[in-house]
Amino acid sequence: MSDDNGFRMIEAEDAHGLVVTLDMIGQDPQPFAKPLKCRHCPRPVSAVRGYPKSRAGSGPASWVHSHLRLNGHPDHGPQCPLNPLWVIEQIARGSEGVVAANPEGGLRLVLPDGSGSVPQPPTDVDPVEPPDGVLDDLTALRITTIRPVLPPALNSAVKIVQFLQLNAFALPALRLFTIDYRGKLIHWRRFCYGPPAYAKLHQRVATSGNALPHPVAVYGTVIRSGVAKGNGTAYAVLASQTPGVDGQPPFDVLLRSRHPSLLAPLKPGMHVLAIGERWKHRADQPEVQFWATAHWQLAYWTTNRATGLPTDPACPPPLTKTQPRPHAPMPQRHAPRTTTRPPAAPASPASEPKPQGLPANTPAPQPVIPETTSEVPPVPDVPIAVPPPEPIAEADPAPSPSAPTPAGPPPGDPPIPPPPMYPPHVQVAQPDPPGIRDWLRRFGRRSS
Repeated sequence: MSDDNGFRMIEAEDAHGLVVTLDMIGQDPQPFAKPLKCRHCPRPVSAVRGYPKSRAGSGPASWVHSHLRLNGHPDHGPQCPLNPLWVIEQIARGSEGVVAANPEGGLRLVLPDGSGSVPQPPTDVDPVEPPDGVLDDLTALRITTIRPVLPPALNSAVKIVQFLQLNAFALPALRLFTIDYRGKLIHWRRFCYGPPAYAKLHQRVATSGNALPHPVAVYGTVIRSGVAKGNGTAYAVLASQTPGVDGQPPFDVLLRSRHPSLLAPLKPGMHVLAIGERWKHRADQPEVQFWATAHWQLAYWTTNRATGLPTDPACPPPLTKTQPRPHAPMPQRHAPRTTTRPPAAPASPASEPKPQGLPANTPAPQPVIPETTSEVPPVPDVPIAVPPPEPIAEADPAPSPSAPTPAGPPPGDPPIPPPPMYPPHVQVAQPDPPGIRDWLRRFGRRSS
């Protein structure tokens, strides 16, 4: 005879150490070997196939889904994460006074008024470093915590949801927890809605006109997340095409926020708990939306595949006072690109360096700048032969420019002026002006 207390679990372990899940129950042949036991303690477990259950009176029969239950023991092991007494004690110890034990053996969570967060020390301030020389002979221990720290009420609510998750949200487990909001007791089933109760959440938000009498929580696993391109709001989908009640069309369950940083940590496969009062029902595209406005309204975690236990919860980074509110992106208008460049200023003779060794009143010789009407093939650079200095009495007049050709000057061109006493000074670090470069090439070609 089995002593079933009504609790359920989502996983067990067979005789060969294989993890048995709910979807494996009822298969023929069975993919596991009996006997079964709890995955986290040695308590024996029975696998029960789904069956119809008749109701009192003439009502239609309901269907009991396949499940796992304890066999031969009223509770799990003393420190099993599925043991309600041990879990309640652990939650109460770490709640910082926001939970209290019920006289009937359950747990009461005191929710802050207006779902506001309990004042917390700043989480963005680095710890004060000790003065130099104090810890010379000691080992300095740096203790770090997860930033930001979850508020006690949110952290306690997450621990309760994790316990219910391991117990498949069984009705006896749900009855252990209540909410105290402004002195009014609220059953957990009227406060937190998980996947089995999404239809009740949809019906409640749709009929309440988005005016709920108290904060409401939703739990689920992220299917997909991102940022809407139209208005820049972030979203995370917890359920898609969930069947409605009383012939209502299927609907979706979403988390939304005008601050993308609040939903940025949520990735597909993560478990999330959201608590708040801002709920919205969208009728044109059936959706139940929760709008997050602060970091302490959200908590997320994952499941350790090796142990099957949930990991430590975390919450998004807090919003800063200067964080702007996102707006819809404006269309960008690209200005025509300007490809014209301002013309380069011609080199003036006064800006050229004055050759050394000439009299003060003697003007510096100007290079000949040929006026070319067609492209001239480049002439390879040749070493410049500098003649020895010779005294000159008067500078020769500048000859008229002529177009150089590879075969030599055509007949009728003016004679090439003799080279100056010193060639113009050319700086190595800067490129030569076009006129001097052409003059040096002509001089090198003529002298070779």
